[in-house]
Amino acid sequence: MTPLDPEALEEDAGAPAPDVDLQQPACGHPRAVSIEMVVDPHLGGARADQFLSQRIRRLSRTRAAEIVTRGDLQRPGGRVLRPSTRVVAGETLVLFRVPPDDEPPTLTLHLVHQDEQLLVLDKPPNMAVHPSARYYASTLTQLLLRRGYPVSTAPDAVRVPHPVHRLDRETSGVLVCARTTSTEKRWKDAFFKSRVKKTYLALCQGTPTFTHTVLDMPLGLQDGLPVRIKMGPHPQGQPAQTDVEVLWQGAGRCLLACRPLTGRTHQIRAHLSAVGLPILGDKLYGPQGDAWFARYADGGLTDELRGALAHERQALHAAVLEGEGLTLLSRWPDDLRGLHPEAAAAADGLLASRAGGTALQPSVWTARVAGG
Repeated sequence: MTPLDPEALEEDAGAPAPDVDLQQPACGHPRAVSIEMVVDPHLGGARADQFLSQRIRRLSRTRAAEIVTRGDLQRPGGRVLRPSTRVVAGETLVLFRVPPDDEPPTLTLHLVHQDEQLLVLDKPPNMAVHPSARYYASTLTQLLLRRGYPVSTAPDAVRVPHPVHRLDRETSGVLVCARTTSTEKRWKDAFFKSRVKKTYLALCQGTPTFTHTVLDMPLGLQDGLPVRIKMGPHPQGQPAQTDVEVLWQGAGRCLLACRPLTGRTHQIRAHLSAVGLPILGDKLYGPQGDAWFARYADGGLTDELRGALAHERQALHAAVLEGEGLTLLSRWPDDLRGLHPEAAAAADGLLASRAGGTALQPSVWTARVAGG
């Protein structure tokens, strides 16, 4: 049984593993993972299914009740709860899940930059950074752990490079990993104190009414929705500002350079959706919003949902990251490049200007399973 960090619970969804019987407890499956969750004071006395749907906000109350009924939410010692069981503030509960992903036998990752202190990856789309209840074997941190990226020769080297920030599973682009403890501390501090500047490229639906603007609207959790992770304009929300520049528009779509001036959850996606420019393929902030996401969370990317979406994943790319004296660049990815050649040319133009006109030619790391 593999324990997971409880903070790894995230919005990512996907279809169940093909070898999983949804009527059988996950705790007995050979690939099961376990997550310890402490009951927050404000949830003390709640029903078990209510607690689980509040703790993992992408879960509907019905889906949470199914998980508890199967016996996959337990107290220490294997004491199984029922949906109606009242949980106690401060107690520790254990959730069992079977991630649906399988580790690919070979995977090539592009390296944006590497030295004895840093490993900067061009993260591909649809790769989760950290293990969660949904993804485990194919996550970036597990890949680095099991396939052994070379250890730095620095005195305070870590055995496995540590990501110093997060990207959503569907978002591609620049991801910084530290190869030493001092570098990890320095970069995390830089992110926390907003010393790192980020430029994202977003391919959106709609025609903007501006060429360059700053979207300034407080963001908070949206009330009354079945999926309790959606952010949006909120009078009591946290201040949030995003600098947005139009790089290309045509055929009812546009390519935007988005520079978050604050670091709120889902900030770019929520801001663009609020002004009528949802990112292509965004299941939570797109035209059908939480209805699409609820279907995706329960059943994965079905053929029906795939046909309804403009693209299979959200067309958001972390293109430029500037910090600690470095400018790190990632080219517009192949899965988005073919959608609109003119948008791809505009993306290439932005990156070429930041690279001094030099074409981006990252090196690669081909990771293979042991014996592969």
